[in-house]
Amino acid sequence: MNKKRAKFNFCFVGVLLAIAIVLCFASFKLPASNTNYNGLFNSITATSDITNGSSAVYEITTEDASDEEINGTINRIRDILMSQGFTNAGVFRMGDYIRVEIDSTNNSSNILSIIGEPKSFFISSKDQETITEDELGEYDIVGTYVKNAYTTTQVNLDTEYNGIVIEFTKEGAEKYHELSRQVAATSNSYIYFYIDGEKQSSLEIQETNNDYLSFYSSGYTKDTAQNYALQIIMSSTGINIQTITNSESTPTLGQNTLLFTMIAFVLIVIAMLVVLPVLFGDLGFVANLSILIGMVVSIFLMQALPLTTMSIAGVLGAMMGLGLMTVSHMLYLNKIKTEFYYLKRLQLAVKTGFKKSWLKILDINVIAFIGGLVLGLWNIPYVSTFGISLAIVAFVGLFNTIVMFKDFITWYVYINSKDYKRLKFTKGEGNE
Repeated sequence: MNKKRAKFNFCFVGVLLAIAIVLCFASFKLPASNTNYNGLFNSITATSDITNGSSAVYEITTEDASDEEINGTINRIRDILMSQGFTNAGVFRMGDYIRVEIDSTNNSSNILSIIGEPKSFFISSKDQETITEDELGEYDIVGTYVKNAYTTTQVNLDTEYNGIVIEFTKEGAEKYHELSRQVAATSNSYIYFYIDGEKQSSLEIQETNNDYLSFYSSGYTKDTAQNYALQIIMSSTGINIQTITNSESTPTLGQNTLLFTMIAFVLIVIAMLVVLPVLFGDLGFVANLSILIGMVVSIFLMQALPLTTMSIAGVLGAMMGLGLMTVSHMLYLNKIKTEFYYLKRLQLAVKTGFKKSWLKILDINVIAFIGGLVLGLWNIPYVSTFGISLAIVAFVGLFNTIVMFKDFITWYVYINSKDYKRLKFTKGEGNE
């Protein structure tokens, strides 16, 4: 490698970094597409103001699901939770995952479980213990013809009857009208409800022109009816999802506290970018380039992993990881500076400095990574969120310092190997 090639490498990496930073924070509409790009950082879920809440992460298991179908499912889940009284519900997409946060109630964990296990729903005139979709008749109804389902209550002679109202789509209403007409004309005027292919209940029905049907039972509790309605409406999404986690969510101290924490994080980053060049001259700027790339890679991994949230704990974990990344770079640079004090050549100081510092850098980051990983597996909301963020940034920092930063310094030596004052370095006595 020569001086010209080294300069080209730095320019190329700088351009890539600039593009990556824009992709981290910018939002724009993709050309020739109706899809909006929201930026990698914006894709990291920021936890809401919920305290003592519950949260769940679901994996989208339907292959080749379109953005429209996934967004429709997210909106359906949000509507479900709103209808159940969870006005502070948060539903977020994270790549191929969906994260849901709701206030904690006696039934919140069960609701999140039902949402994460959508099952098929059929309305049929056939009376069987089990049924498959292939066995349905022409006018039998599947879940995708359901527009909404919710609980309702009637009181008759001081007896409370809890029930369910099922609203149909336009095509579903047409099927329901024809099904009710055919059933009403038979001696057995019943239709049957199937969840996951198993018969759940039946309803005697007359021909109707309503776009909905409702049924009640004295045997339904409110929770039973609610669970039944949730299963019905989740069958209408057309997207299969699977529960990854379902636990108490990370309590936060409010959006303002999270905002102030983010501001503090940004100020620390700015201070770091100023201090390194002050201490190490040109190599401080090289370190800044390396650390900024590490931050971009960390943001990418955070938005890609479904368990990562930008709560206060997540910010603090990332902040500690960034501190370790900066310390690792400073250890390397200090060792080079010390070696240069006794040696005559910068190339030799760089080589020797790396040999004497990389094991210490490895130890620091591996310990942080394993510690963060262990904390993340504890499943204690605040602690696990902190640990996951720390583990991600520590892992990136290890690779960043030992591999990338080492190469960057090697490139710089090809550009400047003699003017050591630009590096804030000094030579020892007899080494002038």
